[in-house]
Amino acid sequence: MMEFWTSPTPNGWKVSIMLEELIEADVDIGEVDIRIIDLIQGEQFAEDFVERNPNTRIPTL
Repeated sequence: MMEFWTSPTPNGWKVSIMLEELIEADVDIGEVDIRIIDLIQGEQFAEDFVERNPNTRIPTL
């Protein structure tokens, strides 16, 4: 399963659109678990997110 960590920002939208297009094109990307990060609350600095992306940037796959 792929985890997609994102936030409603232009960079997050780019990957969201790409994933949707791949699904529409019948590309088997497997199951995608979408996790929304609240940047205002500082959730990008939470331990579970930093383990996946030490740069604390979104999006993260």
